[in-house]
Amino acid sequence: MTQSSHERWRIVLQGRVQGVGMRPYLTALANRLSLTGEVWNHSAGVVVEVQGALDSLRCFLQEASVGPKAARVRGVEFTHLSTKEEDGFQIRSSLQELSGACDLPVDVANCAECLQELFDPANRRYRYPFIACSTCGPRWTILDRMPFDRDHTSMHPFRLCPDCAREYTNPADRRYHAQSISCPNCGPKLMAKDRRGVLASDHDARLWSQELIRQGGIVAVQGVGGFHLVCDALDSSAVKALRERKGRGDKPFALLASSIEMIRTYAHCSDDEASLLSGLERPIVLLQSIPVKKCSILADAVAPGVRTLGFMLPSSALHELLIQDHPLVLTSANRSGEPLLIDHEGEANDILLSLADGILGHDRRIQNRCDDTVMQFFAGDPTFIRRSRGFSPESISVVSSGPIVLALGGEQKTALALALGDRVYLGPHIGDMHCWSGLEALADSVSNLIRLWHVKPDLIACDAHPGFLSHDWARNYSRENQIPLVPVIHHYAHVASWQSDTEAFDEPALVVCFDGTGWGPDGTIWGGEFFLAHQDRIQRVAHLKPVPLPGGDRAIEHPARMALAHLWSAGISWEEDLPPVESMDQSFRTTLKQQLEKNLNSPATSSMGRLFDAVAALIGVRQQCTYEAQAAIELETMTERSSERYEFPIETNDDVMVLNPTVMMQQIVTDLRSRVSRAQIAGRFHLTIAHTILEIAQVMRGRENTHCIGLTGGVFQNRKLTELTIDLLTTSGFDVRQHRRIPCNDGGLSVGQALIARQIAARRNSG
Repeated sequence: MTQSSHERWRIVLQGRVQGVGMRPYLTALANRLSLTGEVWNHSAGVVVEVQGALDSLRCFLQEASVGPKAARVRGVEFTHLSTKEEDGFQIRSSLQELSGACDLPVDVANCAECLQELFDPANRRYRYPFIACSTCGPRWTILDRMPFDRDHTSMHPFRLCPDCAREYTNPADRRYHAQSISCPNCGPKLMAKDRRGVLASDHDARLWSQELIRQGGIVAVQGVGGFHLVCDALDSSAVKALRERKGRGDKPFALLASSIEMIRTYAHCSDDEASLLSGLERPIVLLQSIPVKKCSILADAVAPGVRTLGFMLPSSALHELLIQDHPLVLTSANRSGEPLLIDHEGEANDILLSLADGILGHDRRIQNRCDDTVMQFFAGDPTFIRRSRGFSPESISVVSSGPIVLALGGEQKTALALALGDRVYLGPHIGDMHCWSGLEALADSVSNLIRLWHVKPDLIACDAHPGFLSHDWARNYSRENQIPLVPVIHHYAHVASWQSDTEAFDEPALVVCFDGTGWGPDGTIWGGEFFLAHQDRIQRVAHLKPVPLPGGDRAIEHPARMALAHLWSAGISWEEDLPPVESMDQSFRTTLKQQLEKNLNSPATSSMGRLFDAVAALIGVRQQCTYEAQAAIELETMTERSSERYEFPIETNDDVMVLNPTVMMQQIVTDLRSRVSRAQIAGRFHLTIAHTILEIAQVMRGRENTHCIGLTGGVFQNRKLTELTIDLLTTSGFDVRQHRRIPCNDGGLSVGQALIARQIAARRNSG
């Protein structure tokens, strides 16, 4: 070999490159190509120095840029180095230097090879619930600090036995440098306990738990990122007991199945949906339910009032071992409104045993809380309802760099975001901030994220609503740590989140932002908004006409109140033949009318979510909710396709278009009294909203030459509305863009908050 054909390169791989088996992958690749060198983890990513023939180096670079299956390589840098004498290719110890270029690793389900070993009686890891290798298993949830090495994880206390040590150090073994490697001799141990104490360990603990489930009991199972409550999905008594203990109301439960074939017994599941379910991330996927044979009917209490079922496949070996010949209910172990529990000691133990009849836990610490991801297909594309395990924390590119921003999200569906350089890292779902335990989980998540990145934020961003607990927490954190606080308007954050997700900064867009409630800069409650967005300019150009929100947030739980508020605003008398009127006694109606007339505790709201609630209550779908958006979800469930729609006049006030629902409400009342079916009324209502969006879009195309239309906000989780809207807009020549990587609901707020905080800081500095 001539000197000119022999070179040495340094390659830096950036993105999701740690915790995915990248170093073993590169070692095997170098050996196959007869290259020498070394590779190590670095806070910037993975660094490799590789030497050999030029053709082999080019091949190495090409394959390294793809990496193993779980990798997401988004940046490759390489430089030429001087060649040197060396033998072979090796993995070096990691180096830790401050940088924000490397994505944190995410948890992935067991690979096919590990599953084969799991069920092989001849294998030493037969039925071992913590089986993993270099390409699969827990990552984010066991990570204490970067780089991703065993000593930096909660696997550190488990010293490798001789057999595991041989695998770990053998470049030819698929567990070479697998940081979560263990076996029954040296790894974590299962234990089962109830109110009497510990009852069984290891294999016996799992068998005890399975038998308890078969007998109609509820078991709290320690999953990858927290505890699940598990019971038999065919046992009506068990499912009802779970609802009562958890205080969950009617909100549907998720289901665990062993295979796609089992899922297809209960729900329609396309090939695309099956692929999503079977992916490394193992999300819950919402599917349309189908009639099933009487012998395998799910308990009615699994998903009352809806036609969708949330299914998932096992996300860990423990779940693989627990599954039976029919689905299990699998739901987060917490009281409704509180964060996911992640340990089984002290107070957490008492809470778990108030929810479950027994606990199946283990001694591997969960370092970072991480709930299940929830997804659904809209118009043929997968979208996030909740982005968490398997997908977070993951980075999203933004148009420019700026100060480091820690953004806290909203009061509901809270998820943190950290803006570093030209990336924003969206953390996993934390939960709602309505209670002290929620704020504790928020504080833990903030501490963990900052420790993992070794950074101090330059700015703290939060929702601008002054009454939010998260707003108060942010203010205190800002003062204690001497970091400037930037409150961000709720719906502006939705718009900026959509811009980032769809990369729609450089052209003017009409962004339709429909959700439940968000504090507006005029002091009213927004939620039915249209914005003209271009780069960092966000201008409100249309909105739903405000009506009173009687009782403030209490109206969210009582759609009947919103129905009467809309009737009152439309000048329609409260006759007792109308379902929401009939649902209230006379004295309460009198009090409510006085509240509306005197404007007592009735802030004005332009919320589209509350309009959906009002229509649902008006036609008798639901007068009181036991979970968020229940009335709107059940309204969507009963909807039949319609070719008729209601009138929804658009008025103009100082160049801002105002959607007045008065005539529509009058027509709905007329239909109701004419015995038009509720399904037909619901269909006409959905079609009316979709056509109104089209009408506003056409006006803005003529006024501002906007062809790009964005859909954001929780209302666009309504599949029927979203697909109707997309169909109408695309047929009319618009470029419609919906969220792909970020939830359209409040789970994506923090990304928008981080970007707007940077923009505000830049304007302050330039001023």
